[in-house]
Amino acid sequence: LAKRALAHSKAIDIIGITSTSQRQGIVLIDKKGTSFLGLPNIDNRGREWEEEIELKEVVYRRTGRLPTALFSALKLYGLKQRQPSLWKQVSQFTSISDWITYKLTGILTYEPSQATETLLFDVNQNIWSEELCGIFGFSPSILPRLVRAGTAIGEVDAQLANEWGLSGSVPVIVGGGDTQLAVKSTDAVPEDIVIVSGTTTPIIKIIQDIQEDGQKQAWLNCHTDKGQWLVETNPGITGLNYQKLKTIF
Repeated sequence: LAKRALAHSKAIDIIGITSTSQRQGIVLIDKKGTSFLGLPNIDNRGREWEEEIELKEVVYRRTGRLPTALFSALKLYGLKQRQPSLWKQVSQFTSISDWITYKLTGILTYEPSQATETLLFDVNQNIWSEELCGIFGFSPSILPRLVRAGTAIGEVDAQLANEWGLSGSVPVIVGGGDTQLAVKSTDAVPEDIVIVSGTTTPIIKIIQDIQEDGQKQAWLNCHTDKGQWLVETNPGITGLNYQKLKTIF
């Protein structure tokens, strides 16, 4: 697809490449650096262990969300329980958008707006949490270094650049979660509310000061802009329902 797009854009100079992706999908990397298994957001293999996770209040205070099978830690926990042979291969994991930059540069990172979805990231302090790793029984060594959106982490691999017909060195820039970058594209500022209409419909408020949701009805997400967070509610698979209605009628 990249080669096809570039073939139709010969008059355009590519001066940088970035990426985005669904938020709760991850890719597992083995000890040789090979990406060997992808788990999309609809992978619910951890669902049967949701109620076994202790310290749910601690998880919510640290991550801004209650532990469910939607998030990466439960996916990994389910893999560890049911397919230990695959779990033994896991050296690290990353988001789909960060996996793209890894494939382009060979440099493995995790961007904070994506790390928010792992249940292993302290959304208040914007750091990986050893405490959360302990709750799920993971070694912190499976977590790549955090790199902010907008950071140029390297250049497109020379062999890939040649295959694509790119001239000169092309920087690869860390992207972020699809919802965060959709919000970013609107030029919204703190206290604005943005509705992102996609497969689901996140309803987002941008904030600069964190306030805990006592009723635990909203998620707290890290934004791609440092010092900003997104409070999110979501009515679910609205986009898929619209598609279904369109097909029927």
